[in-house]
Amino acid sequence: MPAKHLVFVSELGANFGHITPQHTLAGLVSSQLPNTRISFVLPKLTSASVLERGNYDYQLFQAPVATFAKTRANAEPVSFAENLLLRGYAQTERLALTVKVWRDLLQMLDPDAVVFDYAPTAQIAAHGLGFKKNMLGNGFAILPQSPVIPGYFVAKASDLRLREADSQVLRAANVALEKFAQPGFESTQQMFACDEKFLVSVREMDCYAKWRQDSEYFGFLSASSGQRRARWPSSSGKPKAFVYLNTAFPFLTELLLLLSEICVSQVFIGGARAEDFQSLSGPNLIISSEPFDTRATLPECDLVVCHGGFGTVGHALGCGKPSLILPLQTEQQMTAQQLHRHNLAFCIGPAPRWPVLREQIVSGFAELGRLQESAQHYQSRYRESFTYDTCDERIASILTEQLC
Repeated sequence: MPAKHLVFVSELGANFGHITPQHTLAGLVSSQLPNTRISFVLPKLTSASVLERGNYDYQLFQAPVATFAKTRANAEPVSFAENLLLRGYAQTERLALTVKVWRDLLQMLDPDAVVFDYAPTAQIAAHGLGFKKNMLGNGFAILPQSPVIPGYFVAKASDLRLREADSQVLRAANVALEKFAQPGFESTQQMFACDEKFLVSVREMDCYAKWRQDSEYFGFLSASSGQRRARWPSSSGKPKAFVYLNTAFPFLTELLLLLSEICVSQVFIGGARAEDFQSLSGPNLIISSEPFDTRATLPECDLVVCHGGFGTVGHALGCGKPSLILPLQTEQQMTAQQLHRHNLAFCIGPAPRWPVLREQIVSGFAELGRLQESAQHYQSRYRESFTYDTCDERIASILTEQLC
């Protein structure tokens, strides 16, 4: 039997939280079907280092990356549709060219099955092509069944504004499809139609939960972006925090100094010039230059301090650990507020001044006991339904069936 070809496609998601789950699934499929060709299409090839840990061969391709001028000054999107418009969907001719490049790439790869991870333009380009199509993502990236793309609950928007954005996105997609003599989509829902939707989430974390059925959730994929093991002081008496931050946070130095006072922290900092913060390391603030093995580190800590990356807080919940979240963007803010509603996280900010944030963070630590109780209750309730291995194997089994 000729070798089958499985392709993982990323577009809007480029960090370890996207690449590592793909790597996990690729390894499982490869172990079940050893002759399967595996390819990854990534927007940032620098994120591909995690793939080197695999025991399978793979090919790596650069995703088409288009740079578009902003259509509205300082605009904050109120829905995924507006997000797409701000990312270039308002410029129909240029979008059509990007769709063409995506389509040419997909046809060249000639896959048997594709997993789209937060890749809307690639999905448009795949319309009418004959391979199996799947979506992989959390509740933010996989839209619910709704006549119009819903608004973000952290933003207030009129129904008229939501319908107008939905219509613009649909029109832009159909202009692109005309170039390939493909029939247009009848709705934005049809744009994201596929064979399987791997919604790797649970209801408590899903910003579109009210539109979903419980059967749609797969739970969490196992993923660890690093190999470093945490080394905790033996008797500090302070809470132990696993800290995953980014240099984009405007008060990072102040935050790290505060954490060194109120807890013992194992810290990884991502982003530009992260090495500049190494000098702040001390007995209560251990800053690592490499990512931690989260599956080993999370069970040992008392809480997680992060910006609300879905994989980080999801894996924390799987270990019965609450989070203190300082969001940097809309998806993280929605995740934080959704968890806050269920007493599984404390949402910090946004606030323009450090003294305000400091007070909120101290208040969050004061709530640690209550949040831990809720997180442990959550863990016990989902322990049997949503184990990492169950989710991994379930998705890998479906992909294997598609390739057979």
